[in-house]
Amino acid sequence: MEEPDIVPSDRVRPLARVTASLAGRLVPRPLERAVLLFTARTLARSREHRLLFVAYASLGLAIAFAYARSYLYGYAKNPWNRANVPFIAASVVVLFMAIIGARAVFALPASQPSNWLFHLTAVHPPASYFRAVRKSLFVLVVAPVWTACAILYLTLWPALPALEHLALLVAFSVLLVQRVLYKFRKVPFTCSYLPGKANLHVRLYAFGALFLFLADSGSRLEFWAMERMARFVILFVILALAIWAQRRTAEFAAAPGNRIQFEEVPQADIFALDLRPDGTWLSDEAYVNAIDLRAGGRAAKRAQRL
Repeated sequence: MEEPDIVPSDRVRPLARVTASLAGRLVPRPLERAVLLFTARTLARSREHRLLFVAYASLGLAIAFAYARSYLYGYAKNPWNRANVPFIAASVVVLFMAIIGARAVFALPASQPSNWLFHLTAVHPPASYFRAVRKSLFVLVVAPVWTACAILYLTLWPALPALEHLALLVAFSVLLVQRVLYKFRKVPFTCSYLPGKANLHVRLYAFGALFLFLADSGSRLEFWAMERMARFVILFVILALAIWAQRRTAEFAAAPGNRIQFEEVPQADIFALDLRPDGTWLSDEAYVNAIDLRAGGRAAKRAQRL
């Protein structure tokens, strides 16, 4: 993880062909597949981004082992091959830290002088890129963690509690991804970054304590709900309703006039008035599938003259 930046490899190698073929099956749309492959390759090759993501994931693993220390040292009261609070909390913490780490890494630029290429090729509506970013986060981070948890819990626990916990993990991951990507208007690694906006020395301890409290309380609540099917159904319905309430992430991405952010600038003291007529497209808003080419007939021209 601490090795220097990895140079691009030959695309004709078997591993590169298998990766491209797998990405094509998982993400069939070309734009989403391009964002997915760009994100995965940049994260794998850049030493700075790779090391930061691993730092978040390592912190999650450390907290997970701290939760499971009673089983590691052999003084746990409940058997390890049954549903228990430490194992539930460990998986939630690892998933949470992986998603938060990926979100933090996505905001850091890679090869900033070359982001003009993304300016020139951004010919699709911004909602398409934002949807591709969400899918990339699911494929690159959520899916591997969920798969590892599925293998572990289906091996250790009985089938029913393992499947219940995995279902809640999926609902929690969907809710968390929607929350962390709300108002994220960037393609990963392509936007400039202004440091010093967050008071980490103040917020880190407060959010860390709150996160540990919620992780412990949520794990105990899940363990209590897994004892009876009715409780579990109620808890799952509550999470489903929370996911439905977070639909504003997709609504924000599809908002009219929303644009991809390539330069992060301080908040302006003076705001310009947008006095252009309704329906007038700017050069950076005229996307290839955002304008109806059939709307340019004679009637429209006569109305424009009037």
